[in-house]
Amino acid sequence: MTAIRICAGLFAFLGGLAMLVPILAIDESKYCDGNTCSEPVLGAMKSAFTNPDFRIFSLANVATFMATFFLETGAIYYVTMLMGMSEATASLIMIVMFGCSFACYPFIVKLTRRIPKINMQMFAMLLHGILFALIPLCTVLPDAALTGWVIILLLAIPTAINSILPTAIMADIAKSDGNRTGSHKEG
Repeated sequence: MTAIRICAGLFAFLGGLAMLVPILAIDESKYCDGNTCSEPVLGAMKSAFTNPDFRIFSLANVATFMATFFLETGAIYYVTMLMGMSEATASLIMIVMFGCSFACYPFIVKLTRRIPKINMQMFAMLLHGILFALIPLCTVLPDAALTGWVIILLLAIPTAINSILPTAIMADIAKSDGNRTGSHKEG
């Protein structure tokens, strides 16, 4: 139990250091305009939800995060019962998926210059759904472990897209809404 606490403490410390990097390394005045919102918080949230684009995107974003949550929480079951591998492999699979996802980040950022973000987001949702639906096939196909690894590696693509684009799309919606209404709520 002590080892788990030490590990959790170490991850918390490393996470804290990682969160300091953007604060210390990014000069916000270089990349954005500073606007203040005169509306109170609840009023700003209410007016934000009057924007149909924001409502639809928020709903889709919640659904995407729920799907990712189901994938992550079910990883041990998928790996042990459907793929026939050991429990320890579940952690390895998730680490590999997130590592591959992280490796896709530069590629995804470059793609957003050529492909509209919303199209990429819809592709990610579709691919995520298809791959999630394929997980039960691990019991039917001859090599369950190989099938599982292929699915997990392909899941890195929608995971990368869903990690990067929702924030960028939300910023685009907020900026567009601010330009339309004159009330900037981006910050």
